[in-house]
Amino acid sequence: HIQERNMAMTAKITASSDGLSGSLAVGANEAFAFKPVGGGLELSQDGITFQTVDTNGKVAFPQNFDKLIGLVVFDGTLTGTNPPISGFGVTSVTRNSTGNYALNLSATYSDNTHIVSAISDAGVVQAPQWIGATTSSITIGNYNQAGAPTDAARIFMTIHRVTS
Repeated sequence: HIQERNMAMTAKITASSDGLSGSLAVGANEAFAFKPVGGGLELSQDGITFQTVDTNGKVAFPQNFDKLIGLVVFDGTLTGTNPPISGFGVTSVTRNSTGNYALNLSATYSDNTHIVSAISDAGVVQAPQWIGATTSSITIGNYNQAGAPTDAARIFMTIHRVTS
């Protein structure tokens, strides 16, 4: 299912002796700024740099923005609490109910500012989604095309931190 959205885009570009700088706004709330830095490019939002591109085209993310803390594959059909199939940063996965899982992190953090990307493998389209988090766990749900909670034999996740 593909959802189409029409959004207004506004761009402001300024030329200087250092190169081009400016901003790009998509919709009412998203504003991104870009400016030349050391022959490359720096992208930011709300004054926080989230990506740089050097003169060779190499893309980097500041450590305090994008720190991978977990990569996990687990079997969502198993009941109870089980170790992941493979990965790091997650000690165990608890199946709370059909399609609802708590991932128990191997560390406790000062807040619950985690970024989660997930995909499931069940032979049909499914949509794993972030439900909530604490300082030591993340809860996700996995849903079928009809929007009903469903289990998958393999769920893949990456977990990043926004702050170090």
